[in-house]
Amino acid sequence: MNRSSIVQLFDFADCAALHLAIVLLAACALLSGRTAHALETYCVASTDELDYAYRRSAYDDVEIHLVQGYYNLKDSALDVATGYYPNGQSRMTLRGGYTPGCAGRTAKPDVTRLSIERTPGFVRFGSFGDLLLESLKIYLTDSVILWSTHSLTLRNDRFEGNRASATATNGLEAVYALGPYVRVEQSLFDKNSAPGCALLLDTDSTLPYSLVSAEVVNSVFADNTGPGLCVRKEFSGGSESANWSLSAFNNILWNNGGIGDLVTRGSNSISLFNNIYHTTSMQPSPAAAATASIDADPQFADPVNANYFIKTTSPAVNSGSVVQPGGFPATDLIDDPRIVGSRIDRGAYETIVDDGLYLTVTSTLDPPLNPPTGTLRRAIADANAAGGFHAIRFNLPGPCSANVIHLALPLPDITQNLRIDGYSQAGSSPNSSPFGNNAVPCVGIVGDGSNQTHALRVPSGGTATLEVNGIAFGGFTTAALRLSGGSGHNVWGNQFGGSLGATALGNNAVNVLLDGSSSGSVIGGSANQQQNLLNGAYQYGVQIAGGSGGNQIQGNYVGMAANGRSFASNGTGIFIATDHNVITGNFVSGNNYDGIEIAYATATDNVLLNNRVGVIGSIPLCGIPPLPACTPGYNLLPNGRFGVLAHLGANHAVMYGNEIAGSGDAGVYVANGSARIDLLVNSIHDNTGLGIDLGVAGVDPVDNDGAAAAAAYANRGLNRPYIGIPRGGQHRGTVTGALASINGDYLIQAFASNACAASGYGEGQWYVGSASASIGNQSVGGNGSVVFSVPLSWSSGNLADKAITLIARDALGNTSEFSQCSVYQCDTIFANGFDDAIAQTCPAH
Repeated sequence: MNRSSIVQLFDFADCAALHLAIVLLAACALLSGRTAHALETYCVASTDELDYAYRRSAYDDVEIHLVQGYYNLKDSALDVATGYYPNGQSRMTLRGGYTPGCAGRTAKPDVTRLSIERTPGFVRFGSFGDLLLESLKIYLTDSVILWSTHSLTLRNDRFEGNRASATATNGLEAVYALGPYVRVEQSLFDKNSAPGCALLLDTDSTLPYSLVSAEVVNSVFADNTGPGLCVRKEFSGGSESANWSLSAFNNILWNNGGIGDLVTRGSNSISLFNNIYHTTSMQPSPAAAATASIDADPQFADPVNANYFIKTTSPAVNSGSVVQPGGFPATDLIDDPRIVGSRIDRGAYETIVDDGLYLTVTSTLDPPLNPPTGTLRRAIADANAAGGFHAIRFNLPGPCSANVIHLALPLPDITQNLRIDGYSQAGSSPNSSPFGNNAVPCVGIVGDGSNQTHALRVPSGGTATLEVNGIAFGGFTTAALRLSGGSGHNVWGNQFGGSLGATALGNNAVNVLLDGSSSGSVIGGSANQQQNLLNGAYQYGVQIAGGSGGNQIQGNYVGMAANGRSFASNGTGIFIATDHNVITGNFVSGNNYDGIEIAYATATDNVLLNNRVGVIGSIPLCGIPPLPACTPGYNLLPNGRFGVLAHLGANHAVMYGNEIAGSGDAGVYVANGSARIDLLVNSIHDNTGLGIDLGVAGVDPVDNDGAAAAAAYANRGLNRPYIGIPRGGQHRGTVTGALASINGDYLIQAFASNACAASGYGEGQWYVGSASASIGNQSVGGNGSVVFSVPLSWSSGNLADKAITLIARDALGNTSEFSQCSVYQCDTIFANGFDDAIAQTCPAH
């Protein structure tokens, strides 16, 4: 029976059946994996077209552009009653708001409406990869089920009026979400009549891919029958995990029913900043007290008629946090400018209340002594002297290519909260393309490459917050931007290196340097317009050093030109020497040395999530007629040495869902003295050296990793597994293996590649399964061993003749090198034990 058939057995109006189906979905997800697919983009204007495009995610990454209008999901692939769910390993994006022909777009969710004309009616969006829903209104269903094995993002969405029918018992949620990494950005959950939560993020540790980390920002949960936002397990069975975190910034949770506006269970790793709510039920209590929370009527414009704009007298106006995970959106839920005054408004809508003080730059001159009004130097000095928040805008007289400010000396240190808005200059525009970067900056700030150490600096010990966008920087000998003090800096939509028109900007030593006492900065962001071009630095594209921690580097091009295909090399792409930084969604390719370097014992608890290292960031110019056929390596833009390097005592870095390819040496190299470099569900392929290399260069022997000396080895010298002969049908099979190591619990991950690496060990391009194994028979001073079996599953690919490899990971996250390769035997004798359709059985040999 295939997975679709399993789902058809259950009546989803019954909550117990729904829970069992969720368990089956998650179990199947554990046996699937991420694949580097081609991208298929569809412009759809009907439910039938949506159904077809959604089903294509079984084969390729899919981005669906929905034309404005109404879509009845009954009997489509999104209707739970059909029993269909995507069984591939692809990324899925559904983005609404498009005009006919998809020529234009608005971010307003109310113009793209999805519902289901069935009672009971359940809608499911799922992906065995990343799932993004953007600018959609989903309403009048019984429940919306969302799941992803990687990252789940809800952006500019509205979930309204979803109810539990009379046959839906046990407190069914309006919106249920299962996935390890969840981000809810600027979305609205209102008037849902389901007795369960308006949104529940499942933390049941018995489910694969239960929550690890959630970010909820600029969203509204209001007037729901049940609680607003819940972070807990769904059903009475299972086990409540304590190993998840929640960051909630600038939200409004108001007038929800049940036991509270915000409900959490199991974990105290909860960060609450600048939210409005009345009642909560959090067990245990958060480890840190909430910051700037308000218990006061948010003054919605007309909540009776579902209008959740805020009045200009609302306490939400200009009172948001100066920093939030992932940065700030450029526009609000109805496509109006997002930050109007000194701070962002709380909730999903921005008022026109502007309490900011503005300074305008009208001249590119830069006299260092007594700079006149209208110069950038004078504007910064005036902002510092006046105190409070100021914004600097540009109204330069020349064309974009002429608006270059050549600095005579570094600009004054920034001591007060300041926004430098390069995109205020006429003719400029931020990036709007998901492939490549089409931003047009019209303001340049340039040093002469000799004595200008930096362009902009927040000094160490300072408290100012800096936002800068739309500027092209070059020619600075320490760093173009040096953020040594303050917190919550936001650097988005800028260009470093290259040229502005005919003016060569010059190279920086470092493009962005985060050091000193600074913390919580966001470089880039989740939206296309927030992408920085971090290129051409002769040391680092981004350097995180000193005492600066808790930063996010997100969604940038690092070492790759704006076309997404050409080299614009830094020395090393991203350098990390501090703790608790998140590097996510970047293209880190084409750098001279390493893509990402993690160094020193101060580099702890960092996360590398869904980055593309050594690959292009645009649609390849091949493979689609009349373009020429693609040749090997067509999608690579290699880094010169390692894709990821961890050394000099770096400890505990989690690498999840990254693609690491084309490196001049190893894909991932961990030096002796570094440990707990944790690799989960990554795609590692086409590297010159080993896919994963620990300690001494080359394949390590299987030895006694229980010896005392092994503690100093890379990842404690964890042995690679032995691998047997993998067998089965085209899409499902099994492989046996063995592991010799110390007592403990292990995760064995299996991967497939088109061919074995030249070394005979690795690599692993497609993740195809995993299994747990435990060792309890360790001898004194030696190893124990375990024999295991890993189920293999690859619904959208063919396992026949693929090279299968294994890696082992212990409970602390130490991960081994790849095992030897073993060629998959597609065996017609045993095929029907694995595959249940004629089309899935093995080809004749």
